Amino acid sequence: MNKIPFILIGFLFGVNTFAQDVNEAIKAGNDFYKQQEYLKASAEYAKALEAEPSNITAKFNQANALFKLDKKVEAAVIYNDVVKMATDKSLLSKAWYNKGVILSNQQNLEESIEAYKNALRNNPDDKEARENLQKAM
Repeated sequence: MNKIPFILIGFLFGVNTFAQDVNEAIKAGNDFYKQQEYLKASAEYAKALEAEPSNITAKFNQANALFKLDKKVEAAVIYNDVVKMATDKSLLSKAWYNKGVILSNQQNLEESIEAYKNALRNNPDDKEARENLQKAM
């Protein structure tokens, strides 16, 4: 019976360490991203996602890094995951907007129009989404 508290403490410490590792990988990725070292940033976000595949921040940041690496198709796939998982309107708006940019670049105007509309549904004050929607139309 005395072992249970030690096991529980060990488990809680392991969970805390796990969360720290994910957050540290995201932070390292953010630092590389700011330095425009997108390949290294992508690798750090991949580490975070390997440890916690449902981490929405790591997913969104990974998509952004892939976009900067001109891997737009891969980025669009991840943005799709983000819009399916996210509940934060700001993040949803940004993911939809970025997906719209990719679709516009691919001359997929119908889908880009829908992406920009979804960005505006989540953030009606987004001037860039509004401008890009008008261009796409």
